[in-house]
Amino acid sequence: MRKLGIYAVVAVTVVLAACGSSSHSGTSAATSTAPSATSTTPPSTSPSTTVPGSDMATTVANAMIASGVPATIAFTYTAENDPNKLLGRQGGYTSKVSLQDSRLPKVTDFLSESASSTDGGAAIECYPNSGGAQDRYQELKGFQSGILGDGYDYVSGSCVLRLSKDLTPTKASQYQKAFEAASK
Repeated sequence: MRKLGIYAVVAVTVVLAACGSSSHSGTSAATSTAPSATSTTPPSTSPSTTVPGSDMATTVANAMIASGVPATIAFTYTAENDPNKLLGRQGGYTSKVSLQDSRLPKVTDFLSESASSTDGGAAIECYPNSGGAQDRYQELKGFQSGILGDGYDYVSGSCVLRLSKDLTPTKASQYQKAFEAASK
């Protein structure tokens, strides 16, 4: 009888452990008997994470520049250095670049704590689909008024163009037209 009690306790313990250790895939840790493998491969030393669609913002920026926007690509963001922590993440953009407009003061550090991605004139964020771009545009519209307003924001296709408030409406219109042609 005493052995039966011990077996019952062990069985209950195993069942409780299995319930409490279940993973998102529906399998439990108690059903796996293989020891976990230890990786001997060193972590990647790559300076940036490649994200699917990671060249779209660059493509759009180059097309805008080719159409006459007086700017250069000043900074390309990666998943590691994106201050918004949106690049490559669920619901975030797949690529982002900052542009330096030749008519504005040169930005030397897009990653400083006080910097904005639009300080040089413009930033382009591209998403996996137009729904992601629309969601970001709606989010940015909430910052357009008051002290938090950071300039002009436009959406076209799967990309969002963000412009510095230091650009005049005429200069912003030039960007908008080039952006709409390049991002379709």
